Amino acid sequence: MLGLGDTFFLAIQYISALLLRVNITRAVNREFLKDTNPWTLVYHESYKLDNPDQRIANDIDAATTSFVRIVTIGTKGLTLLIYLTYSYNAIAGPKATAVIYCISIGLMVMYRLLLKPLAKYTFEQERLEGDFRYAHARIRDYAEAISFYEGEPMEKAHALTAFERVLANQKQLAKWATLFGIYVSLNQWIPNLTALCTNAIFLWEIPMDPDMLANLYLVAANYAGSVMTSFSDLMNLGIDFASYSGNLNRIIELDERITFLSATAETRKPTIHYNQKFISFQNVTCVTPQKNTLVKNLNLEVQKGKNVIITGPSGCGKSSLLRCMVGLWRCEGERALV
Repeated sequence: MLGLGDTFFLAIQYISALLLRVNITRAVNREFLKDTNPWTLVYHESYKLDNPDQRIANDIDAATTSFVRIVTIGTKGLTLLIYLTYSYNAIAGPKATAVIYCISIGLMVMYRLLLKPLAKYTFEQERLEGDFRYAHARIRDYAEAISFYEGEPMEKAHALTAFERVLANQKQLAKWATLFGIYVSLNQWIPNLTALCTNAIFLWEIPMDPDMLANLYLVAANYAGSVMTSFSDLMNLGIDFASYSGNLNRIIELDERITFLSATAETRKPTIHYNQKFISFQNVTCVTPQKNTLVKNLNLEVQKGKNVIITGPSGCGKSSLLRCMVGLWRCEGERALV
């Protein structure tokens, strides 16, 4: 029966995490793909965000899984802790219970001090891993252009820089994870040792037959050890708290940025649509996101079915002009779009 109960408990965790991920991912993905949000979040200097794809694909999954574990295991552990505390207090008395709780709370404080930097470096590691992965994804997508223009040294330097940042943060993460692991290992035997010592101090004061006292001592030791083990189980959720906190911050950051972009979408909508008869720009000034003026007093009229050729050397702003024309970058002046 115990095995079936654990299996049912795990099934609830998996199903709940899946349902949460489906709903959150659909909601975020629906808003992410509105208007020009993908381009703005990836390329716009003022609004871009690191690795929005990773936040949607990986961070939501990690956050929902951690959240479900925290809720289910936390609820189960807290209920068990209340029952064990009541039982131990009935046997050993309030003084022994207070000692057990003081030691357990002290261990939790130590746990919290170790957990804070661990969560910080876990969050940073996710961001840096995404940057490093994106550097190689970019090389894969533009491999032909890189080879054509002999850009391998520049891409190599960029990828190595991203990798060095990953390693530097991972060293700090490994250091704090090691300290945390030592603490968790010590916490495996500290509860039992504490329970034995506490019971030895308080139970031997009770006037009772030695045989009954020995049996009571064993029962009390079992309850005291279980109380501290329940505290340990709740503390072990700290890893899930760290993962949940780090990933949730990234999801919230993405959601806030998307919400802001959706609220200002009217000012960033494309100005060119394929069903228009002609496009006319009169005395238009195009400005880049870096506040550099690209062109002044542009007069241009393009009729449907006609072509416009924009020529010039590499880097002169041909693509930038097109971005301004379709509304990705800001334009100032009169525009008559019919």
